[in-house]
Amino acid sequence: RRLGLRSEASARYEKGLDPEGVRKALDRAAQLFVELAGGEVCNGVITVTALDPKPRVLTLSPIRCNRLLGSDISKEEMVNILSSLGFEVEDHGDELEVKVPSYRLDVDIEADLIEEVARLYGYDRFAASLPHGEARGGESSRLQLAGQVRELLTGFGLTEIMTYSFDSPSSYDKLLLPENHEIRQAVSIQNPLTEDWNILRTTLLPNMLDVLQHNAKRQHPDLQIFEVGSIFIPDQVPLKELPDERLTLGIALMGSYPREWGFPAREVDFFDLKGLVEALMDGLGLSCEWEAAEGPGFHPGRCASVAAQGVKVGILGEIHPEAAANWDLPSRVYAAELDLDKILSLVTGQKRMTKLPRYPFVARDLALLAPEEVPAQRILEVIQAAGADLIKEVTLFDVYQGPQVPDGHRSLAYSILYQAEDRTLTDEEVEAVQNRIITQLKEELGITLR
Repeated sequence: RRLGLRSEASARYEKGLDPEGVRKALDRAAQLFVELAGGEVCNGVITVTALDPKPRVLTLSPIRCNRLLGSDISKEEMVNILSSLGFEVEDHGDELEVKVPSYRLDVDIEADLIEEVARLYGYDRFAASLPHGEARGGESSRLQLAGQVRELLTGFGLTEIMTYSFDSPSSYDKLLLPENHEIRQAVSIQNPLTEDWNILRTTLLPNMLDVLQHNAKRQHPDLQIFEVGSIFIPDQVPLKELPDERLTLGIALMGSYPREWGFPAREVDFFDLKGLVEALMDGLGLSCEWEAAEGPGFHPGRCASVAAQGVKVGILGEIHPEAAANWDLPSRVYAAELDLDKILSLVTGQKRMTKLPRYPFVARDLALLAPEEVPAQRILEVIQAAGADLIKEVTLFDVYQGPQVPDGHRSLAYSILYQAEDRTLTDEEVEAVQNRIITQLKEELGITLR
């Protein structure tokens, strides 16, 4: 055994020896002594050990046997099969009591008896059958959302890309991430494809910037791309459990929109990206809420977070010029990253129908003088709250800073549409709401009419 060589003895002993075989051998030896040597046999057997093996008795249920084998073997045939193998079988109605021969050390449980029945019955006699059951086909809600996002963005004219889920820590250096930033906490790969892909990505931005760089070097500097893929966020490093796999959407714009008849080429900007995200969210049945923010790799002051129903779902803005330079990109780059798993939890898939308006709307403009630090979104919220149900739409259509505007202020012009569902609004009603809006803006934000 130490040399790993098999012998006849090892083959015999590894399968076990019949404990009753010793008694049979003794009886045969005694018989030969009497017949051949004139010996005399004494009564009794002297045992050195206290081993007195008891016969093993198992219970076999024919019903359970057929259910497990998927067959219809009669109880009588089961009895015949087991009896032919040396088992002693007694019929007790719904069950069979089976006494196992001492030399069958491999039979310990009912399943072993069922195996013997199947073996002797013949595997070729079992009819082939498929499992029964109903399986509902179709994509999961997660895949449906990803497909809807792809359909919307390709309809907007963007090109889908697909990149590996791997990344390199050097990408985070190029993205100007602080050393202790949470995005740097990534899952290491034990057998990476290359040294540059030795971690699982925690953001889509580096891979998208790689694609932009690859195309810019090949005389394709104008790109509008998106990717739907997973990022992997570990709870801690080294891992003690699987990382959180989040379905994420990345969008990147670079260069200019192509020149067409009647439309000159125009460089992409922040508001192109913002409009794409708004149109995407609207296509999913969600409204956007915007707030100035700071994000890793983004230009300070040109970055915003996007929320839906009060839940932050992503960030977008201009890539920091130094980060863009690290990728040798020839122009400004605008990118967004949205958490599709969070968006999925907000999408209901239900469309609410509204009646077509029966009464005309009234349009009014407001030219406001607002402190520079007051965000336009906050002004919009105050206008909508003060106008109650009569305001149907508010649009910011002009922003101006110049000689006629005091320092530290800016002029904002809003177009407001008023409409009631049950009547035609009078000028007096509209003026009352306008005055209430002006009062609220002055009291809450210090904003006055220009």
